[in-house]
Amino acid sequence: MVSGHGWPPLVVVVCCGHVVPRAARACQPRTQVSRQMSGITSIPSRAGFLHARNRGIKAISRGVVIQAVPNDKPHWRVGFTATKKIGNAVTRNRARRRLRAAVRECLQPIAHSGTDYVLIARHDTATRRWDDLLADMRKATKYLHRQLDSGSSGRAPASNANADKGAGNTPTQTSGRTS
Repeated sequence: MVSGHGWPPLVVVVCCGHVVPRAARACQPRTQVSRQMSGITSIPSRAGFLHARNRGIKAISRGVVIQAVPNDKPHWRVGFTATKKIGNAVTRNRARRRLRAAVRECLQPIAHSGTDYVLIARHDTATRRWDDLLADMRKATKYLHRQLDSGSSGRAPASNANADKGAGNTPTQTSGRTS
């Protein structure tokens, strides 16, 4: 059946309580989309990132910086960060997506439970060859696991490192004027 103008008739369908033309996209049932990666728990707050920075062990490679710190949780967690130094929003998002994929492929099978991992994107993360990025991840992770297993914290405690700062004027801190 053709209407007077040569167009097929418009069929109206009731979908999700609304009357919509048949040509429109069919209403799909809304499902809850989980932001959690499959089998991977993310670090939920800035405090977790700061704890890894201040107390953790750091492994630096060309494609990624990984910080690891033991936590009191029965599972491992991961956090991703990309600063504005590596590029614009498109570059930062690409770097984070690549790090997530690398975690699924490299870190997930060998991650230690009770450990927080923070992955920091570097300038080469978004453009580095995939095989090289995975090799960087494996090498850095193995280094971190050796350090964690040996019990080395990698850093001096913050209270000892800052104990001498602000202790007042000592003879080496005077301005050099005599009165």
